[in-house]
Amino acid sequence: MGVDWYTCNHCEGTFSDAGHYGQCSNCEDSYCGDCYDEFIEKYGTIDKTHERYSMYGSSLIECDHCNGTEVSESELLTHALMKLNISRDELKEEYVKLHYAK
Repeated sequence: MGVDWYTCNHCEGTFSDAGHYGQCSNCEDSYCGDCYDEFIEKYGTIDKTHERYSMYGSSLIECDHCNGTEVSESELLTHALMKLNISRDELKEEYVKLHYAK
């Protein structure tokens, strides 16, 4: 029986499935023990009466990522490109011309 390793969706640290860790029942992201405990203090866990309890056990109700407290750089870039009505390739081409023009 082997051990699987995961990356924490909050601190990006590595943790094994043999240790303390947890999951958000809302967005399904996984967190190392320290980050999971931090989110438990903030948001709490689901209880046995929650509809997702049978699938997730006592997982987080929500986390900073699924409620919008934390937003990734890639999500912000995607949103900005949409608002600017420009593709990533067009933006990159413009950036390269501006910063690397000879």
